Amino acid sequence: FNSLMEANTSVRIPDRSVSLVIVDDSLSGDPGSIIVYSLTLKNTGSDPDDFTFSFEKCSYCNTWNVELSSNGINDLGPNQEFNFQMNVIVPPNAKRVDFAVINATAASVSDSSAEAFIVTNSTVNEVFSHQIFWDSSKTLFPGDSSSFEIRIINNGNSYMDFVFDSNEIPNSWDFVVNNVNLPYTTQSLSPYGGEEKITNMLAMKEWIHFCNFYKLD
Repeated sequence: FNSLMEANTSVRIPDRSVSLVIVDDSLSGDPGSIIVYSLTLKNTGSDPDDFTFSFEKCSYCNTWNVELSSNGINDLGPNQEFNFQMNVIVPPNAKRVDFAVINATAASVSDSSAEAFIVTNSTVNEVFSHQIFWDSSKTLFPGDSSSFEIRIINNGNSYMDFVFDSNEIPNSWDFVVNNVNLPYTTQSLSPYGGEEKITNMLAMKEWIHFCNFYKLD
């Protein structure tokens, strides 16, 4: 006799997918500090999977260093999550206007097309710092006049101008800064070392003892 047999075979194909969530994608830090981004990976596929983590820096931010707290996670079950960090190190000489755009990516080892990524934007806080150098103190008598030099250096990370003023100079004295009466405003000094030298002329017309007559804003 004749018999006809049929065999049905089914193959289950796992669904591979992933999501990546970040707490805050835009943070800032001081020069030399570490900006910490907190990320959460979730296996949104149907089966356990292994995942790898990577990052990509923008073409103009090579001086920004990046570190991941983990390179990946193995055997993460469906709907399970894994937390990790991306640390962005602000260059020690970063200017206020500098920034870095960095992508973080999580990809399935089983299917590299199953990936998720986020984009971070790191900026630099404004830092104010300066130094002032001046000639040693001088003794003047009524009728005397003298000049002395003050040098101011901008050690901050942005262009900055400074205002010299005083409310303690007697009205009967003449005090001129770079041929200009107080208040005097410097040029816009460049970050990390921009400086200006200021020549001060003082004419003492009557005897008054005072100190700390110079104020910087």
